[in-house]
Amino acid sequence: MNPDYIFAGRFFIGFSVGMKSTAVPTFLSELAPAEIRGTTVGLFQFAVCREFCLSLQFTASDNAQWG
Repeated sequence: MNPDYIFAGRFFIGFSVGMKSTAVPTFLSELAPAEIRGTTVGLFQFAVCREFCLSLQFTASDNAQWG
């Protein structure tokens, strides 16, 4: 594997996740009705945190398996 591809992929994935974390809550808050606006944005934030936790768990279990 070429390390340049790995670094470029990590850069673009990190950039896109950062854009998603900024753009989606703004989009949700603009489109959601006022009575559920906070709930939709809060659920999005919860989903992002859950993804981070699952990613950490999978990485830790992979490291334990492969040393």
